[in-house]
This record gives sequence, C-alpha cells and structure tokens, in this order.
Amino acid sequence: MNGLGSRRSLPNCHKMPKKNCHATDEKNLLSFLIPFLLSLLFALSIATTAQPYYPDQAQTNGEDPDQYANQNDQNGIQDPNAGQNNPNAGGENVPCDLQVTKTASPERLSPGEMITYQIFVGNNGQGAARDVQVMDRVPDGTTLYSTDPANYDTNAGSWTLGEMASGQSQNLQMVVTANSPMQVVNNVEVRTSSEDSNPNDNTASASTTVQESGVDLQVTKSVSPETANIGEQITFTVTVANAGQGTARDVQVRDALPEGCTLVNAQASKGGYDQGSGGWSLGELAAGESASLTMVVTADTSGQKTNTADATTSSNDLDPSNNAASASTTVHESSVDLQVTKS
Repeated sequence: MNGLGSRRSLPNCHKMPKKNCHATDEKNLLSFLIPFLLSLLFALSIATTAQPYYPDQAQTNGEDPDQYANQNDQNGIQDPNAGQNNPNAGGENVPCDLQVTKTASPERLSPGEMITYQIFVGNNGQGAARDVQVMDRVPDGTTLYSTDPANYDTNAGSWTLGEMASGQSQNLQMVVTANSPMQVVNNVEVRTSSEDSNPNDNTASASTTVQESGVDLQVTKSVSPETANIGEQITFTVTVANAGQGTARDVQVRDALPEGCTLVNAQASKGGYDQGSGGWSLGELAAGESASLTMVVTADTSGQKTNTADATTSSNDLDPSNNAASASTTVHESSVDLQVTKS
C-alpha cells in the first residue's frame, strides 16, 4: 500500500506497451460511466411517475382530496389552483346568504300595553358576511321601551353586527309600547357589503292589532226624598260604573239640573262638575271602577222634577243601552192650614 491508503494504484503506462496502456484507460472509463448512467436513468423514471394531483380533480372523482394533497407535498409539487379548491378558503369570492325572520307578541292588545318583537338573523351561505346591519325602525304609533342587545341606534334605527361567519346566527329583541288603537306593522331588513346569493330572504315584517278592549258603562240614578214641598232640598245621586274588561277613556256624563230647581252644591268622587254646561268630566274609568256625583238642589216650583244622566266614552262600549238613567220627585205647593176663631 502507498500513501493513498487502500486506493488501488493505476498501472504505470510508461512502463507498459502503448497498446496495453490504452486498453486499461478505456476499461477504467467504462467502470465509471456505467454506474453514473444507471443512477441518472433511475432519477428520471421517478420524476416522470410523480404526477401532481389536485383536490378539485379528486372531488370530481369522489376521492379524498387530502390524500393527494399530502402526495403533492411529499413530491414537492404545488397546486396552481390552491385557494380555489376549498370554497371556504379565503372566502373572498364565496357568497354569503343572510336570512332574517320576525315575530310579534301578542298579536292583539290594548293601548298602553307592550309589543315584543323577536328578530332572528342567520348566515346560511358558505362565505362570511361582512358589515352586517339590521335595519329596524320603531314602528309608528309606538314608543321604544327596550332593545337587546342594547347597542341599538335609535337615530338610524339599526343594529350593527359586523362580520357573520358561515353558519353564524344572532337573536335580537325590541319591546315597544302601543300608544293608540291602530294596526302596527314593523319591518326589518338585514344588509351586508358582501355578495348575498339569495337577497329575497333579507326582509321580514310582523303585524299587531291595537284596539280598545270592550268597556261597558252603566249609569244608575237615585233621588231623595221622592216628594217635597217648594223651598225644600232634593238630593240627586248618579253613579257610573265600568263593567267591561278594558279602560273607558274620555268619560263624560251630562247631568243638567231639572227645571225649577237651584243648585245648592255638587260633589264628585272623581273629576269635576260644570254647573254651566251640566257636564261631569271623569277622564278614564278603569275596568271595575265606579264614580258618583251628588247634587243638592232646592225646589223652586211645584211639579214633577226629573233628573237624567247620560254617559259617553271614546272607547268601544259593548252595551250603550245602559248608559243613561233618570230619577224623579214630586214637588208640592206649600200647604197652609188656616184656622178661624171667633169670640
């Protein structure tokens, strides 16, 4: 062995015949080229068999796209359609599908009672919905009581929800007070800056009937005494009761003095009596509530003295036939008993 270790020494050509030296060189060259060419052919065969697989092709064939994606990664092959194979990837070109529904409870009520609106907003699309706003103004004839969530913009009449991912939903609530009898219609619309695949379900409405509950004013009248003499006092009492289920509003009772009588005083348990017009103003009379007016008069003339009271209301009176009543008394001339004596 020489200084090169175990490396085999090449033949010393200058000590050999020229023909033998050339043959040795060719043999050594072939021993080097053959392994090199075999390695090159093997590498080329691997490169030609490693074909790229794309997930969209796999989905078309009903195969698992992740299987081929892993093969591409192992082989160092990039998918030129990356980002387009998964509809949720990026979401830039994938439309959303916002939907809104609305309900109102109760469907019928009286003025002064509350209406509760429930609003549901959902994204049924594959893409995210951006800049989502729910437009829902307080309906006419009502007063806003509360909202949930509380970030409702009363000036714009809207909630700002921001971004809603695919499958995300949110419930909203608005509570209002009904002010007067009417048909209350409340509309809602959901908006987004993203492409919506079905804008036909972006609006909804709910209707509520506001009406007076039935009232039933009942009037009764009494008088004392039933007979009197001129100059004596007579007391008339009128009572108004609400036998209905609702509140009677703007209740008025007309109760003029009988002719030939002078008012001494009038006392009302509710409201006030106007002697000039003969009107008694009560305002509201709740269900089951009653009020009375007592008038004391002096009989100025003889005859039948009849006092009539008639009640009215702006509410729906179920039975107006019992809204009036009368009471009468007889006034006589003052009796005299002349006695003559003579002596």
